[in-house]
Formats: sequence, structure tokens, C-alpha cells
Amino acid sequence: MKTKTALLLTSTIALMSSNAFANTLNSNGMYTVVERNKTIHTESMTSKDAAYQQGLTILTQLQESSPKELKREFNVFTVGSASSQIQLKDGAYVTTQEFMNADGQVQYKGIVNVGYQYLERTGNS
Repeated sequence: MKTKTALLLTSTIALMSSNAFANTLNSNGMYTVVERNKTIHTESMTSKDAAYQQGLTILTQLQESSPKELKREFNVFTVGSASSQIQLKDGAYVTTQEFMNADGQVQYKGIVNVGYQYLERTGNS
């Protein structure tokens, strides 16, 4: 019983210390990971397959983009060494949306859904 109490007390102190340490690091100029999502719509297409293909083309271009190009695409502003840390997250996908235009024609748009993350400075150091 004494061992369990000591273990619980030690674990609690370690957790409290690590949280305090993490907050101290963040307030002294460390970085925080920022995660965002973006939905990109293609132009209108006359077929569902064409909309999927256009969406896949956009997704492929994003996956092959440099961090600088991704920053521009997603309007991310970072300062310092974190500027090269933007990257796409796993799990991006393409869907289509069917709609009717003003002339009564059924058309399709590809929809690219991507997640991305980057580092953001949380302090003044």
C-alpha cells in the first residue's frame, strides 16, 4: 500500500512539473503546432469524372508543393525558422458536388479537403 501511495504521489508531481515546464518553455519563445483545414473548389465541369480528376490534380499539386508555396496557398504568415515547417497532414481527400446552373444544366465541382499544420511562435524570444 505504501508503494502505491508513493508511486501515485511521484506520478502527480512529475505531471505537475512537466506542465509547468512546458508553460515556461512556451512563454520563453517556443513554438506551438497550429492545425488548420481548407476546402478548395474546382471550376465547374460537365462530368463527375472530370470534376474528380481536376480535384485530384489540385491535391497532387499541393502534395508536391514546397513549404513556401504552401504558405502562399494557405495564407500562412510565420516568422523565423518555423517558416519552413508547414506541411500537409495525412487524410486529404477529393469529393464532388453536383449542382444545376442558371441554364438548367447539371454540372459538377471537385472539392479538395486538406489539413495542414505549421509552427507558430508563442513567445518573444
